[in-house]
Amino acid sequence: MRRVSFIGNHLKNLTYLIVMGLVISLLQGPLFVSASNVQPKTVKIGYYENEIFQEGASEDAIKSGYAYEYYMKLSEYTGWRYEYVYGSFNDLYHMLLDGDIDMLAGLAYKEERADLIGYPDMAMGTESYNLVKYESNHEITSDVETLAGHSIGVLDSAMADALDEFLDKYNVDADVVRYEYTDELTEDFEAGVVDVLAVEGEGTNKRSGYEVLLTFGMTDYYICVSNSRGDLLKELNAAQTDLFNDEPYYTSSLSSKYRGSSVSAQALSSVERAWLENNDSLTVGYLNNYLPYSSTDVYGNVTGVIRELMPAIFNAIDVNNISVSYVGYDTYEDMITAINNEEIDVAFPVGGGIYHSEQNGIYQTEPVVSISTELVFDHVVVNPSAATFAVNSSNSMQYYYIKTYYPEAEIVYYDNIEQCLEAVMKHEVDCTTLNGLRAGEILKNYKYNRLSVRQLSEKDARCIGVKIGNDGLLRLLNRGINILADDYSESIAYKYTKDLYNYSFIDWLDDYLMGVLIVIVLIVVVSVIILHVRTIRKNRVILALRNSNKNQLVLIENIARSIKEPITEIHDISTTASQVMDDEKLVSDSLKKIADDSEGIKTTADKIIDASILDKGKLILNKGKVNVAAFAKDIESYIQPRADAKGINYSVKTKKIKTKDIMVDRERLTQAITAVVDNSLKFTGAGGTIKVTVEEQPCSNMSMARMVFTIKDDGIGMSDEFKDIAFDAFTKEENALEANLTGVGLGLTITKKLVELMGGYVTLMSKKNLGTEVTITLDCKISYN
Repeated sequence: MRRVSFIGNHLKNLTYLIVMGLVISLLQGPLFVSASNVQPKTVKIGYYENEIFQEGASEDAIKSGYAYEYYMKLSEYTGWRYEYVYGSFNDLYHMLLDGDIDMLAGLAYKEERADLIGYPDMAMGTESYNLVKYESNHEITSDVETLAGHSIGVLDSAMADALDEFLDKYNVDADVVRYEYTDELTEDFEAGVVDVLAVEGEGTNKRSGYEVLLTFGMTDYYICVSNSRGDLLKELNAAQTDLFNDEPYYTSSLSSKYRGSSVSAQALSSVERAWLENNDSLTVGYLNNYLPYSSTDVYGNVTGVIRELMPAIFNAIDVNNISVSYVGYDTYEDMITAINNEEIDVAFPVGGGIYHSEQNGIYQTEPVVSISTELVFDHVVVNPSAATFAVNSSNSMQYYYIKTYYPEAEIVYYDNIEQCLEAVMKHEVDCTTLNGLRAGEILKNYKYNRLSVRQLSEKDARCIGVKIGNDGLLRLLNRGINILADDYSESIAYKYTKDLYNYSFIDWLDDYLMGVLIVIVLIVVVSVIILHVRTIRKNRVILALRNSNKNQLVLIENIARSIKEPITEIHDISTTASQVMDDEKLVSDSLKKIADDSEGIKTTADKIIDASILDKGKLILNKGKVNVAAFAKDIESYIQPRADAKGINYSVKTKKIKTKDIMVDRERLTQAITAVVDNSLKFTGAGGTIKVTVEEQPCSNMSMARMVFTIKDDGIGMSDEFKDIAFDAFTKEENALEANLTGVGLGLTITKKLVELMGGYVTLMSKKNLGTEVTITLDCKISYN
C-alpha cells in the first residue's frame, strides 16, 4: 500500500506539472517564429522622371538612378517592398500631402512644409544647382549681370525657389520660366525657347555643347514621408542611421557613380575652356623604370599606364583636338625641375602628399591610383619607425612616404630599387618599400625569394602633377579622372607588369625541379611499359592481319552468295525458256524472273556504290515537298506485294500527324526506310508481323516537324553482341549465314548514314528470337506552299 501511494502521488505531481506547462506555453505564445511568416510592408513611393536621379517612370520601363538605388539599399534594412506611383513632381507632392502615397524623394527642407510632411533626421544626398548655357551663346557669361533680360528655364521645385532667391540677391531681372516636366524643359532649352537652363549639377545627363556658367545654390534633399505614416518615418530614421554606421561613405560613392554622366561632370567651366582655346598640345613628362606606371620601351616609346591614361582622360571629357607628346626622365627630381621650367606641362606619376607637392611647386590631381605600400624585409620589422630604410635616390616619392609616416626612421640611399632590395638581403638595412602595383611581380624574381612583405596601413596615391598656377589644365584633368572608372588605371596596369619579372632558368628549376624528377621517373617507367605494349601490339597486328584476310574472304563470300543465286536462276530459266520457246506463258514468266533477279543484282551493286559515296561524304541531298500521308501510302504499297508473297502480316499506320507537307529528299528517305523493312522481310518468317508507324512528335523549333518512323517485326532478332556492330558495313550474324540468307550486310549501314546526312538519328532495339525495332527520328522543315 505504501508503494502504490508513493507512485500515485508522483503521478499526481507529474500531471500537475504537465498541465501548468501547457497553460504557460499557451499564455506566452510560440517560442519560435519563422522569419518567412513576417510579411514585408508595401510602401507606395512617388516616382517621377528625373535624369540620373531616377529614371524609368512608367510601368514597363527599367528603373535606374541615384534615388532608385537608394530605395533598394533602404529595403535591405527595412524589408520594404515598393509600389511605384507615377506622375509629375508637383502631382506626386500633392498626393503625398493627401496621404495617397507614402513617400517621395528629392525634397529640400522648407520651414513652411515641415508640418505638412515628415522629414527624416538624415538627408539622402546633397545637390548643387547650376546654370547652363550653350557654348555658342556669347552674350551670357559667368558674370551674373549678363543674365538680365534673358529667359531661364527651371523645374518647378525647390530649385526654382533657390533661383528666385539668387536673382533677388544680385538684383538681376531675368525671366524665370517654371516647368512641370523635365523633358519639356530640356526640349525648350535645346529649341532656344529659353536661353539658360537651371539644372541639378549631378542630376542631369551630360550633353555636348553645354557650358556651366555658375552655381546658384546647394541643398540637402530628403526622402519625405506622409504624415499619416509615422511608422514608416520611424523605420526610415532607423534604416538611415544603420546604413550610415555600416557604410558611412555610401552616399558619396553613389554620387560618384552617377557624377560621371552628369552635366556638371561634362560641361566645362570658363577657366577650362580658356585653357583649351589657348592650347592645342600637351607635353607629358614621365618617370622611367617605374612600371606599370611609366617607362620607355626598347624602341624609345613611352609605355605603361600613362600611355593609355592621357588619351582616356581627354576622351572622357570629349576633347579630341589636343596633341599629346611624352618625355621620359630617369629621376623624379629631373622631372619636377622640367615642369617648373615649363619644359613639360604635366608630370606622372607624382605622390607623397600635397605638402611635398607644394614644396615642389606643383598641384596634384585627384588620385589616378590609390594603392597600398608593401614593407619588404628579410628579418621581421616590428616597428618601422625604428628601422633603417633603403631608399631609391631616383624616386623621391618613396622618400616622401617614409618621412611622412615614419619620420624617426633612418634612411640610406641607393641608386635604384634593385640595389635597395639587395641591401635588405645583405642586412645593410632593415627594410625597404615597394608600391603595391609593383611589389608582386618584382618579388617573383628568384633572387628575391628570401624576402617577405607586409602591407602597410597607409595608402600612397599616384597622381598627375601640374605646375601651380595652371589651374585650367588641373581642372580639366580632374574632370576626366573623375569621369573615368575608379579602378581604370588599376585595371590596365596588369598589361605593363610583365617586364618587372625576369623569368630565369633558376626560376624554372625552382618551380619545376620536383616535377622534372617525377617526369624522368615516369619516362623510364612509361618506356618500359611502351616496349611491353609494342610487343603485345605487334602480336595483335599479326593476328589482326590474319583475321582481316578471313574477313575479306567472308565479305567476298557474302557478295558472291548475293550474286550467285540470281545468276544461277537466270541461267536455269534462260536454258528452260530456250527449250520451250513455243510456250509463251512460260517464256513470259521466265523473262519476268530474269528481270527480278537482274534487279536484285543491280540493287546489291547500288548498295555497295551508295555505301562508298556516303563513306566519302559526296552524296548530295535533293530536298522537295513531300506529303506525309501520301508518303506513308507509298511505303505501304511498295512493300506490300513482297510481304504478301512471303505470308507476312505487313501494315503502315500514321499517328498524330499534324503537318501536311515536309521538305525532304523523298528518294533517300524511302531508301533509308525500305532498307530496314527489307531486313525485316528477310528475318521474319511466314505468319510473322511487320509494323511501320509514321508519327509526328513535338518539336522545339516551330518551323520544323519531328517525324518518327518505327519499323517493328517479330522475326529472329539479334544477339546482344551483334547489336553493337549491326550498323557496321558488311556485317551479318551467324544465324543469317547459316540460314543462307542473301545480302551483303549494308542495309542498316546505308540507313544510318542517310539519316545522319539528313540531320536525324537511328536507334535499334532487338532481342534474340523476339524481334527487332528500328526507329528513325528526323526533324524536317515544314512546307507551307
